[in-house]
Amino acid sequence: MEFFAFFYRLAFYGEQLFHHLHGWSDEANGYVAQSDRFPLIFSVTLGVCFLAFILYYFIIDHPRANRWYFWLIPLGVVLFTGFGLAFGIVRTDMDSGVIAESLSNDIGMGNAILFGVYNGLLGGIFFLLLSALFRFPSRNSKHSPWPLLVTKLNNKGIKNYE
Repeated sequence: MEFFAFFYRLAFYGEQLFHHLHGWSDEANGYVAQSDRFPLIFSVTLGVCFLAFILYYFIIDHPRANRWYFWLIPLGVVLFTGFGLAFGIVRTDMDSGVIAESLSNDIGMGNAILFGVYNGLLGGIFFLLLSALFRFPSRNSKHSPWPLLVTKLNNKGIKNYE
């Protein structure tokens, strides 16, 4: 369980919210593994990243979509889905009252929004890493969102000698 919490350790969205999402319980006076929300949030966010990556680079893979601005569409989907998922889970916990009494006074709407932004950015970083590392087998979109350095150098050399 600590593996998933590692990605959310920065906690600029609030230390109390981190403890709640990690499964803090006042009754147990510690963390309860069944209440840990990080594995679900991380798995769904990473799954959306993989789905957007596969969809853009291998299913759509059209020459017209081989532009940086078309690449922004799946990135936007990843960002908004990551935000919506994280914000929705925190908002649902706030409305249903499942947050531990010792933490509930310090968790508000601002914390939920910041956690949504953090999770959306985390998903965007994963999508960017997938795009940078595994886009090469793609037939048409392997140079999107940015061309390879080797391709740039080759094209520059060809233009200079023609």
